[in-house]
Amino acid sequence: MIANLHLHSVFSDGTQWPEEIAARAKRAGYQMVALTDHDTMQGTADFSRACAHHGIKGVPGVEIDCIASEFSFDKEMLGYFPKGKHIKTTEFTERLRVGRMRKINHYLERAREVVFKAHPRAPELTYAELVKFKLGFTSEQALQIPFSWNKSNFYSFLRSKSITGGPCGQKAEPGDDAYQSFKKKYFTTGLLDEPVHDDKPGLDEVVSIIVKDGGFPVLPHYGHLYNDDIDSIKKNEERLVMFLRHCQDIGVRGVEQYYYNNPSYGAINDYIVKLCKKLGLPFKFTFGSDCHGRGHDNCTLELFSGDFQGFA
Repeated sequence: MIANLHLHSVFSDGTQWPEEIAARAKRAGYQMVALTDHDTMQGTADFSRACAHHGIKGVPGVEIDCIASEFSFDKEMLGYFPKGKHIKTTEFTERLRVGRMRKINHYLERAREVVFKAHPRAPELTYAELVKFKLGFTSEQALQIPFSWNKSNFYSFLRSKSITGGPCGQKAEPGDDAYQSFKKKYFTTGLLDEPVHDDKPGLDEVVSIIVKDGGFPVLPHYGHLYNDDIDSIKKNEERLVMFLRHCQDIGVRGVEQYYYNNPSYGAINDYIVKLCKKLGLPFKFTFGSDCHGRGHDNCTLELFSGDFQGFA
């Protein structure tokens, strides 16, 4: 089944609504797609309905930030719910989403009243303006949309106001040097996030919750652990093997083949498949492009997919 199982919508850091993504997937000829927003499942119901309308399989999913300090893991875990049941995961991620909302409002307040208080556009750093930047409009209804915000949303918004580095009006990307400098200056030092703590759940807890819902946990873009560099991955194979075995032990069911958007992405994907088979790890292999929508640097929906053999 031709599938792309890693897509983001406007409910987190994407630019398109779930219905728009479903329509794109249909035009791309996909048979199965999944919405995997960060720390929220708010858009999955609309997405599943839209996919059904277009005659394709829409899988409710989520990408949850988590950590496993013993493996120096500070990334994400994907969860898929092909049976459509995800009550525990929805409750869990809703708490995370509300926490993100609380933090974004705190960042706005700190930026407005402490960090950029002398800047002529500091009074414009309001939640209504942030929503307007994200959607292109604002209204009472728009202000009630349950978004899952992140730091790159916040930085892009500041940049659109010409308050911090980077081209005015453009969205920030996680690999953006100016964005990384911004995080180091304002978050590492505590200027913006104090006293808000960015405590992430543990990897084991996240996988356990997904499994309790009958879900299918998948390790995404494992190459990110080693800067998407095949030589670095091979150099750290022993450490990677230990982590993969731990993932199997706690209930992870799959590993993602991913569009790394660099010339070696094929080698990285081939490597993980061969390694798992060599170790006898019974992982399924999913396919994900991590598309964030039109106007985003990661507008990759049509660029990567694969013949997925199913969740069973």
